[in-house]
Amino acid sequence: MKFIALLLFSSLTLNIYSDNYTDRINIFLEAKKFDYMQINNLSEDIVSGTLVLGNQDIILKIESPYRESYIINNNFVTYIDHDFSQQQTFEYDYDDFPLIRLIASKNIIESPDIGVITLKEDGVLITDKNNQQSFFLHLKDDQTLEIQFNDNYGISNSVNLIKIL
Repeated sequence: MKFIALLLFSSLTLNIYSDNYTDRINIFLEAKKFDYMQINNLSEDIVSGTLVLGNQDIILKIESPYRESYIINNNFVTYIDHDFSQQQTFEYDYDDFPLIRLIASKNIIESPDIGVITLKEDGVLITDKNNQQSFFLHLKDDQTLEIQFNDNYGISNSVNLIKIL
């Protein structure tokens, strides 16, 4: 009987911790403006810039190693290449960019696209129910959220969002 009570207590504690951790991530995403840094395991380049989560759109402005911007609004992306003064707008499907959908939802627990949320030792593993892609979200500290995932080619990526105060 003590074992069952201990098991139930540990399960309850895990759920409370999981809810608390996802709440902390949701509160973090309310900041709306971040320094953006992306690293993948096949390149020495660090892609860096700023990310702004607006009410109607998302703006990602890359400053290094090249200068380009992405303005995401509804199902359209406007790509701007600042080095070559080129601009292109195209339609996209959220299923093609689950990371955008995840960040744009600003509430990972209530997003209808999230299939499974699993608590890990130092973060939360989220699986997109549309394409089964997984994302590991880890709060490094109160100012930095790290999102780890494998892209369409199986390449490991890490995105760090750092609050701009």
